[in-house]
Amino acid sequence: MTVLYRLAKEQLSKQFHYDFGLRALKSVLVMAGALKRGSPDLSEELVLMRALRDMNLPKFVFDDVPLFLGLINDLFPGLDCPRVRYPQLNDILEADFAEHKYQVLLDSSEEVD
Repeated sequence: MTVLYRLAKEQLSKQFHYDFGLRALKSVLVMAGALKRGSPDLSEELVLMRALRDMNLPKFVFDDVPLFLGLINDLFPGLDCPRVRYPQLNDILEADFAEHKYQVLLDSSEEVD
């Protein structure tokens, strides 16, 4: 965890709202504990990867997302952790976006024109 945060602090853009200190570490550990209790069959490595990803991705600016995901993939090689999907909610939102002529970007590497 500390390696990821050190690398993120060095390589990602400097944003005022980025926090890679003890408060962020504690939040990740609390989330990882909740995930492990909720899914005891998951490996600890997968639980930690998911907690790190899910706790940090929402705060990153668009350009930093691929960089952070690259760091995660480097630190957890060969480990695949698909995003949790909420089918009913996502289908309703995607239909509403299409109705209002918005483009849905499903991959963070897709570029915005």
